[in-house]
Amino acid sequence: MGIKHFSDHLGIPMKVVSEIQAGVHRIDLAFDELLWLKQRGDKFPLDLWRRYVYAHFTNNRLAQPYKMNHHLWLRLLDFKQADMPIFILDYTTVQKEIAQVDRLVYAAKEPLAPAQKETFEHYLADVQEYSKLPLFQFKNFWDPSMRPFLTEWAQKHQAEPGDFYFRGLLKVLQSPEHWKFAWQTFPFKAGTKMVQPEVSKYLYELSRRYPLDDNFFNEIPLAFRHGLRKALRQQKTPPVKAAASTPAPKKRPASKASQIAALQLYNQWRGITAEAQAAAFAQFKLLVEDDLAPQAAKQPDQIFFDKLFNTLLALNPLNQVQIQQAVQQLLNRYSVTTAGLAEQLIQALTTYQQTADFASSFQAIPAPFYAELAQRFNDLP
Repeated sequence: MGIKHFSDHLGIPMKVVSEIQAGVHRIDLAFDELLWLKQRGDKFPLDLWRRYVYAHFTNNRLAQPYKMNHHLWLRLLDFKQADMPIFILDYTTVQKEIAQVDRLVYAAKEPLAPAQKETFEHYLADVQEYSKLPLFQFKNFWDPSMRPFLTEWAQKHQAEPGDFYFRGLLKVLQSPEHWKFAWQTFPFKAGTKMVQPEVSKYLYELSRRYPLDDNFFNEIPLAFRHGLRKALRQQKTPPVKAAASTPAPKKRPASKASQIAALQLYNQWRGITAEAQAAAFAQFKLLVEDDLAPQAAKQPDQIFFDKLFNTLLALNPLNQVQIQQAVQQLLNRYSVTTAGLAEQLIQALTTYQQTADFASSFQAIPAPFYAELAQRFNDLP
């Protein structure tokens, strides 16, 4: 029987027929088995399918999920769309996978909270629509690593999204009505720098349907779920108040001459522009640290990036040369040998001040500097 004749005779899509035909070269019994089941009037086992989807739904909520057979899942999905009976071997394999998930649920240290029926029904509908997307492949969906979802740039530079990425992503997903503007100002601009754009688009569309509730978290990959939930916890946790400092001892009143000298210095300082004051103070701090508190060269750390960020913020058209010198001093102190980095940072910040587009302004900056500065620029009011 030809492939077209077989498709017309049984009323099933050509894709399913092609898959059946591919098996003919290995075993004729598979072809005969489907014809026999169809002749008996068997249809797709919807009850087994619901149990199978529920096993995926439950497995996805486990701390250490079981990697189920993705090819089996896709085959069953095709057969369901064609309302075809499934192979007996597939039927028994599905039952074994359901039993494996049940065993993991039973052996889990912390019991799963019961899921609402409505939540599962949403999952049942969505998983059938999106499960063929590369994003939704279960080997990626349950992979705790971000690697499957990163851009080529991020993989090349070995850049992994950190807490700052998920805090920024959370802000965008919490304001869907301002999505277009928020995403343009988001440091990684819809994933063009770190995360694939189709992943960001999927997260956005999902957040429009479900406002960051159980439905949303049940349908996103494990790495995103962990990162966003951590960001949510940090968002809900009130900042810790600093302990009250010991009051400083009272100073003796200054003499009249010292008061006059101080007033003269203050008036001179007030006459300088705010930008020049900031640049002078930044240079003063660097000189004091280098002259009075010398340290052995070390790797860039959070203190280094805070100093770099504060120095860059003082940049204006009148002090570009001075700020570049201050940045170069800081890079030298931390033994950063990237050629021309100080000049690149100044050029990138000049572009950013004109466009407010961090992603395109800093696109040429090495990954560690890009990621750390993105975190700080994203936190600007």
